[in-house]
Amino acid sequence: MDYYATIFSPETRDAFLSTDRSEAGFSERARRPDRLRRGDILICYLTKVSRWYGLLEVVDGRTHRDESHSPYSIRLRVRPLVLLERMEHAIPIHDREIWDGLSFTRELPANSVLWTGKFRRDLSPIEDEDGAFLAGALRRQAADPRDYPLS
Repeated sequence: MDYYATIFSPETRDAFLSTDRSEAGFSERARRPDRLRRGDILICYLTKVSRWYGLLEVVDGRTHRDESHSPYSIRLRVRPLVLLERMEHAIPIHDREIWDGLSFTRELPANSVLWTGKFRRDLSPIEDEDGAFLAGALRRQAADPRDYPLS
C-alpha cells in the first residue's frame, strides 16, 4: 500500500461529496494515475483553505476515461475510508500537531509555503511515515471531531 495526495478545491470537494463517492476524477496533468494499485490510499487535501479532509482507498487500479468532457475525465474507482464533510472539521496543515508531525514541514517556519511545491500536481507520492501519520490524524478527527474555525 502506498499513499498519494489528491488535490481538491472547495468546489471540486463539494462536487465529489454530491456523488456516490465511488470514483475519483483526475485531469490529464495528474501524476500517472495508472500507477495506482488496489489498496493504495489517497489523502485528500483542500487547496485555498490548506486542510486535509479525507482518505480514499483505491478499489481498482485500472483507470477509465469519462466521456462527459469534464476536466477530470480520468476516473478511478475508490472507497471512502474517512470524509470530513464539514469544512470546519477538515484539519489545517498549519495545526501545530500536523505541522510538527510531517517530515516535509517540521523543519520549516510555521508561515512557510516552501512545502507546497510537493503538492503542485495531483497524485504526488507521500512517504509512508507521513501517510500513516495523516491517516491516523484523519481517523481520530472522524471519531471525535474538533472544530477548526475558518479564517
